Amino acid sequence: MGETTSGKVADAIRTVRDRIQVVLGPGEKLGEWSTKAALSEPLLAALGWDGQGLDEVKREYRKDPQDTPVDYALFMERTLCLLVEAKALVRDLSDGKWVPQTLSYATVVGVKWYVLTNGDEYRLYNAHAPVDVERKPFRSVSISSTEDERELIDTLLLLSKEKMQEKELDVLWRARFVGRQVRTVLHGAFEEQESSLIRLTWKRTKEPKPSEIRESLKRADVSIDFPVLTMPLEQRHPPGASPDAREHRR
Repeated sequence: MGETTSGKVADAIRTVRDRIQVVLGPGEKLGEWSTKAALSEPLLAALGWDGQGLDEVKREYRKDPQDTPVDYALFMERTLCLLVEAKALVRDLSDGKWVPQTLSYATVVGVKWYVLTNGDEYRLYNAHAPVDVERKPFRSVSISSTEDERELIDTLLLLSKEKMQEKELDVLWRARFVGRQVRTVLHGAFEEQESSLIRLTWKRTKEPKPSEIRESLKRADVSIDFPVLTMPLEQRHPPGASPDAREHRR
């Protein structure tokens, strides 16, 4: 990711943040359409999506005439790669009614990544993830309240045209998915004092009795951490290598 795109996103964040402060002031209101124009579209432009091009950004997108429209459909080389649903700034994205319909539609049209935003908060979802709906959210950041500016920029950059082309979201999601599975298995092995773990421990130590190892495992306070991937894509996923499965414990 070039510094130019990163710089544009940082500038757009400052612009949007200032506008949010004005809108949240006394007597100000910003509906859904104004949210898109004032808050969402400047960021999409900074991320490299050409809002003037008919082939790249399609507003009020419907695959079929009877479909409920999605606010933005983003295309690369005529292939749909990202859906963005924009709500008014005052909307609470935690409201469960916003997510299922668009996630279902994303699955139907065959696009993996979906973003729900109110112009301030951005929530990223993997519509195709083989997990329950409540585990499909990938990341969430807020322009007005995220304290870590680098985290905010890096997360939004994942939605850039360049990063979508590199499929970095897919690499990061896979790391998270594998990390969660590994963590679940390891926690289960300790909590249930699995015989395979007891045998491995006895094989390595040779001294404690299996019954003593089992009692020790019952007292174990285990914390397993998978740090978030932060290295450049070419370093974290070199040719011929499997993606690193590190993921921050949530």
